[in-house]
Amino acid sequence: MKFERDLKSIEYENKSSNYLIKEKQFEYQYAPLYAERLISMKKHLRPVCAKKWPSFEIKPLAEITKHEKCVIVGTVYKEMKNKPNILKELAEDEEFSSLPIQPVNREAKYIDPENDLVILEDDLQRILLKDAHTSQCQLIKNNILCTGLVVALLGSENENSEFEVEDFAFKETPIFQTKIIPRPVSHKEDKYMVFLSGIELGDGSTTNSFLFKLQLLVDYLRGDFIDECSNNLSHQLSNTLRLVIAGNSLSSSTQSKDMINKAKYLTKNYVAGSVGAIKQLDDFLLQLISKLEVDIMPGEFDPSNVMLPQQPLHHAMLTKSFTSEY
Repeated sequence: MKFERDLKSIEYENKSSNYLIKEKQFEYQYAPLYAERLISMKKHLRPVCAKKWPSFEIKPLAEITKHEKCVIVGTVYKEMKNKPNILKELAEDEEFSSLPIQPVNREAKYIDPENDLVILEDDLQRILLKDAHTSQCQLIKNNILCTGLVVALLGSENENSEFEVEDFAFKETPIFQTKIIPRPVSHKEDKYMVFLSGIELGDGSTTNSFLFKLQLLVDYLRGDFIDECSNNLSHQLSNTLRLVIAGNSLSSSTQSKDMINKAKYLTKNYVAGSVGAIKQLDDFLLQLISKLEVDIMPGEFDPSNVMLPQQPLHHAMLTKSFTSEY
């Protein structure tokens, strides 16, 4: 049986251009972003506060009076001693052992509710938050808040200049009525896509046995076994026009913990464990792109940026498949 795929038989529009970072901007800082978010969220929180606490006034932090119950609105900041800190990591290195910084305790939990501090700040100042003893509200103890969250709090300032929280409120979430609008399908027969993830190339303990299975999958998607398939399966395979590799093409073993924990200039001559795995991925893609369209998405262990939106894998890593005539 002759295997044929008409890759042009279906319309495809790539709409990912809005998420591509065309020019890197380094002048933007968190402060303007947080300030704009606070201004915007205050407009939504005012009617919520007026409805929930009509007898209490919303006051800026600079205007609150001790033991006078009021409502404050601001951005939460959690001071967490165990969160990652580049200065603490540098202090672990022998060359910088003279730095007056305590090394990070890697055995400690990231979150420490007993010692973490929760602070609320507005555009002028900040105040430490505590649960009020006279209230059943355990907002701080229950570890509900996180850094960057804009919240309205009801309470009062105590003698220690701490704000004792009695109640809290967030912006109301709007309810949207979703409508599914059916669209006519112009094709007379179904078309199929393959979603594949967790290939995890580069794991030395399983590479030899796994590569054989992966090659069988490549041969199957290419249609090399079309003569051995049933009519229904061969028809479905012939109408499979696109493959989406949805992350984690590389194994976690390609990530070197020693390299992550050291400053970049200390790893100048280091050869990443992902180099060999990327070459295997390139060979894998090269066999497929002549038979079907392929989209590849970065995952947790793939060589891409961590912050969202994640950018495509750089074409310099996939030299064979990128320069192929297909």
